[in-house]
Amino acid sequence: MANISRRYCDCTFILKNIVDTWHLEAKQESEDLFFYIDEVNSIIKGEKCYVIGRKGMGKTAISEHLYNQKADNIFSERLSFKNFPFNLLYSLENNIYSSPNQYITIWKYLIYNAICKMMARNNALDANLLDALNKVYSSQPIKALNKLVPKWTASGFGAEILGCGVNIEGIRKNTDTISWTEKADIFEDIIEQYADDSYYYILIDELDEDYRDFESEAQRKTYIYLLTSLFKAVQDIRAYFKDSNTRIRPVVFLRSDIYEFLKDSDKNKWSEYILNLIWTPEKLHDMVCYRLAVSSRGRYTKDTIWNKVFPHRYVFMGHQGHNKMFTFDYITRSTHWRPRDYIHYITQCSKLALYKENVNIISAIVKEADKEFSEYLKGEIIDEIFAILPNINQVLSILSQIRKQTFSPIEFVRAYVNTYSASEEEAQRILLQLFEHGIIGNQPSMKGQQIFKYQYPNALFNFNENINIHRGLYKALQIF
Repeated sequence: MANISRRYCDCTFILKNIVDTWHLEAKQESEDLFFYIDEVNSIIKGEKCYVIGRKGMGKTAISEHLYNQKADNIFSERLSFKNFPFNLLYSLENNIYSSPNQYITIWKYLIYNAICKMMARNNALDANLLDALNKVYSSQPIKALNKLVPKWTASGFGAEILGCGVNIEGIRKNTDTISWTEKADIFEDIIEQYADDSYYYILIDELDEDYRDFESEAQRKTYIYLLTSLFKAVQDIRAYFKDSNTRIRPVVFLRSDIYEFLKDSDKNKWSEYILNLIWTPEKLHDMVCYRLAVSSRGRYTKDTIWNKVFPHRYVFMGHQGHNKMFTFDYITRSTHWRPRDYIHYITQCSKLALYKENVNIISAIVKEADKEFSEYLKGEIIDEIFAILPNINQVLSILSQIRKQTFSPIEFVRAYVNTYSASEEEAQRILLQLFEHGIIGNQPSMKGQQIFKYQYPNALFNFNENINIHRGLYKALQIF
């Protein structure tokens, strides 16, 4: 009897830890919950420098892990563009370059400033340089980038560094007259000559803040040029320090749907340096079990925890519960195979179990949580697609009106055209976007098969096949 009580207390303890410590925002979570995937090693080794994935796939979690590394020879700074006034960067284009290269210089300059800021914390470097760097850069992490950019590009910035006696050719005596574009090359030389073999990570994240329904084609192009220039700047920096002992690691984190809009003659070459975040159900199961084990605070291992938290092997469905599905598979079918989806689903299950005073998550709770999860998934998709389809709520209302799990593309086109007096071409473009974001998939002639973009990243929408609504959206769209 005592063992049963202890087991119940253990499971309740785990559920409370899940509710208290699991968050959709990786920055709010403990580093202990980070599930280390082997692909991260390719960034640490400098083999990959672009992390591409959908919203919720773990980009920020990887960024946080790299940022929180602790060692005497590892330094990191984060260039976060959340709530950043992008017009500030647009105004700093270098007119000697044509589109889309006009922002390469400002990106290199920002990255070099971040490296110099990290070098100021490295006591193994030249004493004169350290003294100068510490006069220029704060020891505090970069939090308000929007305030630092005007400071870094102001006339006279960095005079202490340029006048500290470092042996760099081309520095004029009157350092106040050197423009920030000229300083970019000078800082590059300073880093090359004085940085040691430590690791310097520059993590460039949250670049989608200016991604929206642009008012003009010119605005859209400017944003795309800015991001294209960033990718090219990172390649330039890698090439410049290729034969150096200095381990410069600029890492760009970008949503896959935004990356698709970048066009450049060198884009195919970037693929060698891209880490595409792709998850499988097997890897996601490992991730969930790892997090559950951490939340048990050592009471259970990754291999034993699942059955303790989810005691029922199956969830029963259909008429009088004659059909059954493995519990994890039942959760998986409502997700887009993203870590964030599982974190939310299991957190919701934990809340329900605690509310109902259940000691663990039984199958009835897994089924009940599916309704709230459907609303969550709908909200996530709206947030992600809104910049491309500002009328996404109207589009989803058409799916609710059709109220079928499977139907033909023609049926959607007719419903949309008749409801909003739109053209067939517009309705067809909408279908393509719904497919790209996993709202709909194709139903091929082969029985039991469905093709969704998150499962088959290279899949293309087929107008000649029926449409499937994603299972996770059924309840939110009132489809039964």
